[in-house]
Amino acid sequence: ISEEYRADYFRRRPLEDIERQNRGQQEEEYIEPVVEHQIPERAQLAELICTHVADIIPQDIVARRIHSAGLMVALCRRREVPRRYRLRVAPPQPPLIKEESPDLEPFPLVLAKSQCPICIGDESKSYEERMGSFCRPAKMMDHVERIHLEGRDPHAKIECYHPVCKSEGLVLEHVEHFKGHVEIVHGVKLREPRFVRSSK
Repeated sequence: ISEEYRADYFRRRPLEDIERQNRGQQEEEYIEPVVEHQIPERAQLAELICTHVADIIPQDIVARRIHSAGLMVALCRRREVPRRYRLRVAPPQPPLIKEESPDLEPFPLVLAKSQCPICIGDESKSYEERMGSFCRPAKMMDHVERIHLEGRDPHAKIECYHPVCKSEGLVLEHVEHFKGHVEIVHGVKLREPRFVRSSK
């Protein structure tokens, strides 16, 4: 079907252009689409690679290549926000607030009911990813069980990943203790054991 549409488009397009010129209409102005990159390193890398620079000296060429390699390495450590997230916050404006300071913490202690209490402590993710929310609490619960808790010993100690608790070195006795802490302190209810499917 797509090939038929393509053939039909190229068959009709020249006639439409001629008819538009005969009617004295101006040709449609091409508007270049704006590409917005979520990750700053990707935007910088795209601009560096795609921008043509004339009359550049060899030293600048080497510097650009080194800078590109550095951005590629940094980009490998970053991840874009999955489509399931609904971004509800803007990244903090510089100067950035350090996570080690609980008084100036940009991450709220009490989270939304559909926020992942573990992803918020993942420093490899962007601020938007860490603060992202799922469309429903049930989706967040599935995510926590399948991505973060599956295969973990339910009786082993587990730390709280929230930046405030992490800075205090808070370690819970077991997974149920962790879930209770998350619900009481951070306002996020996780799935009860009787509703968790065993992977065994």
